[in-house]
Amino acid sequence: MRPVDWLAPYEARSWIHRLDPRARLIAALVLAGAVISVDDPASLLTGVGMALGLLIMARFTWRHLWIRLSTLGGLVVMLAIFLPMRFHLAPGPSLTYTPELLPEALRIAARASSAAMVMMALVGTIEPAALGHALIHLRVPGKIVQLYAFAIRYFDMLRRELQTLHTAMLARGFRPSASRRALIGYGHLIGGLMVRSLDRSERTLRAMKCRGYRGEFYLFEHFHYRTPDLVFLGASGVFAVALLGWRPWG
Repeated sequence: MRPVDWLAPYEARSWIHRLDPRARLIAALVLAGAVISVDDPASLLTGVGMALGLLIMARFTWRHLWIRLSTLGGLVVMLAIFLPMRFHLAPGPSLTYTPELLPEALRIAARASSAAMVMMALVGTIEPAALGHALIHLRVPGKIVQLYAFAIRYFDMLRRELQTLHTAMLARGFRPSASRRALIGYGHLIGGLMVRSLDRSERTLRAMKCRGYRGEFYLFEHFHYRTPDLVFLGASGVFAVALLGWRPWG
């Protein structure tokens, strides 16, 4: 994935992007909890349709959908293939395929896919800084929010540092392979990255203390619920209750 693809979900403009991040977080938890709690096929299909609808309304392009759903799709296929398999030791080692377990594998795949798509549409479109701000407003412990903020801030920096070290190794004749020499080289690469990361973290901490950091971030701007946010929260709650309480005729 190219770095430009990371920013695409935040740069799109849709009615979902205009919602309060707190409302999107709460709605995502409610809807994801509902879709992973249902069991009958009709409810599962309804949950998948709802999740796909949210993705489309969030203005995800097909390229970005493919990038984000390809890994999940691979896990779903592996689940459908391997879950119905059973390994037996007696009377001798054998591997059997149980078709009766295939519907259960498909149900698990539908739940996981629906929850992931809901999170992508509602939480994956929130800018990292706004997400941390919303978590603080929702009374998430400050230490956890700070760990999240530092991880987001320095993830790309570590990626660039790793790329620089790897390029330097290639310039000195390193050739990636599964040989013992190459594995030793990768060990040195990881060690060098850890040393540089520790040094950068100490310099960052000193710079933050010089700027008045005392263990917490202060918020100067605050979110405010508006009518569309409350309507969306209410609609999400009604849909979740209806999905959990719906019993198809049969």
